[in-house]
Amino acid sequence: VGSLKFRGSYGSIGDQSVSSGLYISTLPGGQSTWIGASGQRVNQVGTPTVVSSDIQWQDVVSKNLGVDLTVLKNKLSVSFDLFERNTNNMIVPQEGIPLTLGAGAPLGNYGALSTRGWELTVDFNHTFKNGLHIFARGNLSDAKSILTSYGSGTQVNSNYNGKDIGEIWGYRT
Repeated sequence: VGSLKFRGSYGSIGDQSVSSGLYISTLPGGQSTWIGASGQRVNQVGTPTVVSSDIQWQDVVSKNLGVDLTVLKNKLSVSFDLFERNTNNMIVPQEGIPLTLGAGAPLGNYGALSTRGWELTVDFNHTFKNGLHIFARGNLSDAKSILTSYGSGTQVNSNYNGKDIGEIWGYRT
């Protein structure tokens, strides 16, 4: 064993990748398909968007455990990591808004997402007596993201609690 190192990390940060348009109610505009008296299409303004008064950034909490190992006179290195990333206060549509409101449900901090996974990296490095040098690296990883809180929906063609992100539904043949 040339070296052995254990690693661990924990961090929390606000996710600012959310659109800044969530904080301001807007009136969508455009041209109608109707033709006015002047023979031109009529301009129109739609229903204003509904905005939640207490919307905030999403909170992202990351945890990581890892080990680095070097053996065979530093010719072979192995690195292995376990990680978890939780998005709390995820921005999702509010539930319980009647369809008669006339606008889409406001978005708010009502959801949560959990991602867990692992990563393995192996490096091989060797120099022959004649000076020829060989270096090879392989990487293998897997991760799974699950909606842990999204509301009470249960349809497979939309988001619901327990949904694996990227899952595919279909018939068996």
